Amino acid sequence: MMNDDIQYLTFKEIIGLFQKFTDESFFIKSFNYGEETEVTRNKNLDYPRMFLYYPLIEYINSEQRYSFVVNFLDRTNENITVNRTNILTKLIQLAEALVMRFEEKTELVYEEDNNMKFEIVPIEEEKGDDRCYGVTLHFSIRQQWDWSLCQLPFEDDDILNTGKEPNYTEDEIDEEDFDD
Repeated sequence: MMNDDIQYLTFKEIIGLFQKFTDESFFIKSFNYGEETEVTRNKNLDYPRMFLYYPLIEYINSEQRYSFVVNFLDRTNENITVNRTNILTKLIQLAEALVMRFEEKTELVYEEDNNMKFEIVPIEEEKGDDRCYGVTLHFSIRQQWDWSLCQLPFEDDDILNTGKEPNYTEDEIDEEDFDD
C-alpha cells in the first residue's frame, strides 16, 4: 500500500537526496553517479566516497520503482587486516544510515511478507599499492505513478535549463487533444 503523505520525486530530486546525505556526512568526502566503469577510474578521487550506479526504473501498474546499487568505498595501503575491519564497519554503518534516510523521505519496497529487504555486500579492489575496501548496498524505493501528463515535463518546464521560453503558444495547443 502506498503512503499518500510521500511526495513524488523526480530522478533529479532523488540524486539530490544522495548528494545531501553526502554533504551532511562527516565521513564521506565525495559522491558521484554513473556507469560501473566510472567507480574508480579517476585517480584523484577523494575517499571515502559514495558512488551510485544508474538506477533500474520499473513501472508496475500504478507504481514507479527505483532499484539502487550504491558503493561506499575507502582506500588504504596500511595494515590490511586491522584497517579493513575498521573501514568495513564504518561503511556498513553509512549504508544503514542511507537506508534510514530514504525510509524517512520515500517508501522503501517491502517483500511479500512485509519485511524490508536491503543487501550489503563487502567488496575489495586492488589499484597498484592501494586497496579499495567497501560495501555495495542494494535497495529499492517505490512511488505512486498514475500515468498522468501532470508528472511529465511540459509547457513551462525548462528541463534542459536553457532559460528559454517554450517554442509554442497556448493557441497552438488544441485542447481537444487532451480531453479524456
